[in-house]
Amino acid sequence: MIRHQWAMERLCGPTLYFGVWFKINGQSSALGNRFKRAMNDAFDDFVGGILHRTVDKSPHKQGHFLPGTHLPVYAPSHVRETRPDYLLILPWNLQDEIMREMAFIREWGGRFVVPIPELTILN
Repeated sequence: MIRHQWAMERLCGPTLYFGVWFKINGQSSALGNRFKRAMNDAFDDFVGGILHRTVDKSPHKQGHFLPGTHLPVYAPSHVRETRPDYLLILPWNLQDEIMREMAFIREWGGRFVVPIPELTILN
């Protein structure tokens, strides 16, 4: 739950987080579970609404789908084929490595988006 709360606040602000909280706050039984489920659903809806696909170096993940969002997982070469305007980097601890490996997106004006710790758009 903390992970989703943190990601939701970084990606779309506290408004959605508190909206989910107040929507279910009147329900008393198993509030923690309902809140966690509501946050997971909101996160999946939000991510599924802005992302079209995901990329991962792991061949074990390629050809499968992200849980909840059902976004397809492609090999990194897919980025060169699809030429996205923005590449969202969620694993902030791998930001430098990913930006080095995906530097070719700058050839067509692609930019990197890093939401953590603050939303930043990098050239």
